[in-house]
Amino acid sequence: MEIETDLGLVLTSLVHLRRPPSSVYIDPKFNGQGVTTQVLRVLINSYLVPVLNAHTIRATVYVGNFASRRVFEKNDFALVASAWVNAGESRGGMMKEEWWFVWKRPTSK
Repeated sequence: MEIETDLGLVLTSLVHLRRPPSSVYIDPKFNGQGVTTQVLRVLINSYLVPVLNAHTIRATVYVGNFASRRVFEKNDFALVASAWVNAGESRGGMMKEEWWFVWKRPTSK
């Protein structure tokens, strides 16, 4: 599934109602303006937590993609590991290193 907006936002892999989007893309002309950070924040606070009742969200970013890493860090994701993974056929089956992030739902006090 792809949803395009004035920001050029595209959400992919919304295959099932219980499975959130796997990728968020923003038109490059909006880079450096905090748009992606805000889109992820809204996605978490308006859909993943209230609709899907998410308690843990996992994300991966290719090592070296510092802009994406910062988006997750600004949304309270913790870097928990890095690992070499097969990047898939679309990337020639080559190995790429990924950073692994985890977000945990804050507990109510």
